[in-house]
Amino acid sequence: MELLNHDTRYFRGYHVFGERNFNVGDLVVSKMRVELTFDDHIVEPGEIGLVVKLVQYNDWLTGEYDYLVLIQGREVYFFDHELDFYEPNKDTS
Repeated sequence: MELLNHDTRYFRGYHVFGERNFNVGDLVVSKMRVELTFDDHIVEPGEIGLVVKLVQYNDWLTGEYDYLVLIQGREVYFFDHELDFYEPNKDTS
């Protein structure tokens, strides 16, 4: 019996259960260095982006990713564990 629904995603050959941590419109921070091969560009840790799409788990091309994030004017696919919520510095002085 195949257990596929909105709470299931396919990751490296396995079905992974769990909730997403971010929604469309959330400001997020890259937690690790991401090299964009086709663009010859690097997203460094700490760079801020905007979640623009939740990737469908049944999408054969991008199904292993969780989010499409607009960062530095580019749309980049990220896994959930590569992102963190953006928390602006509360000390404005």
